[in-house]
Amino acid sequence: SRVLNGSCTKKYSRTIIENCQLRFEDMVPAEDFIFSLQYALHCKTIIVCDESVYVNDQRGDNSITRSRKYGLIDVYPKIFDRAFELVEHSKLTAKQKKQLYLILDKLHVDSFGTCVMEELKDTNTSAMEIQKRIRVLCKKFYEQYPCKYGYKNLIHFCMRVCIRFRFSAALYYLGKLYVKIRKWYYVWLIKVERLKLNIVNIWKDSAALKIITKIDKNSIADGGRESKLVF
Repeated sequence: SRVLNGSCTKKYSRTIIENCQLRFEDMVPAEDFIFSLQYALHCKTIIVCDESVYVNDQRGDNSITRSRKYGLIDVYPKIFDRAFELVEHSKLTAKQKKQLYLILDKLHVDSFGTCVMEELKDTNTSAMEIQKRIRVLCKKFYEQYPCKYGYKNLIHFCMRVCIRFRFSAALYYLGKLYVKIRKWYYVWLIKVERLKLNIVNIWKDSAALKIITKIDKNSIADGGRESKLVF
C-alpha cells in the first residue's frame, strides 16, 4: 500500500507516463494517489526501498497540512470510487484484482480514520459532541461501503467493527491515544535517524582519514617518491 501513497517519494519512468498518457486528475486531496495507482497498473515490476533516505522534520500546528480540513467524508468516496474503477478496468487477473481491492479497502478505512482525526482537531467542542459527529461519520461510511473484501490485518478488522456498530467513543479515545503515540514516535524516530546519520558521517570521516594517511609501500621502495593516495 505504500506504493500508492504520495508521488514525491517515487521515481517514475517518463516513457511509461508518455506512452500511457498518464496525467494528474482533479482529485484533490489525493490526486497523487490516483496517479500512482494508474502508473502502478502499467508497471511489470515495482522496486520499493525499505530504508530511510531522508528525515522530513515537520513543525508548526498552524501549517496548511496540519490545519483542520472539512468535508473529507464526502471527498474520499469519490477518490476511492475512481480507484476501484481503475482496478476493475485494468488487465490484472481476477486474483490480483481481489488482492488490490482488499488493499484499497484498507486504505479507504484508513481515510475514515483521517476523518475522525480531523474532528479531534476541534478543541472548542465537547467530547460528547465530537463523538456524535463520529457516529454520523460511521453511519455515512458504512452505508456507502459495507465490508465486501475481508480484512487486511487486525487494525483493519477493528476499524471495520467500530464503523459497523458505530463505536464512536472507542474511535474517539483511540484517536486521542494515537495522536499521543504518533507524536512520541516521530520525535523518537527523528532522533534515531539523526543519530544514524551522525554515526555514518563519523565513520566516513574516519575512513577518509585512514585513506589519506595510508602510504603506498611501492612508492617508498622506489626511492621515497611522493606518496600516492590509495582509494
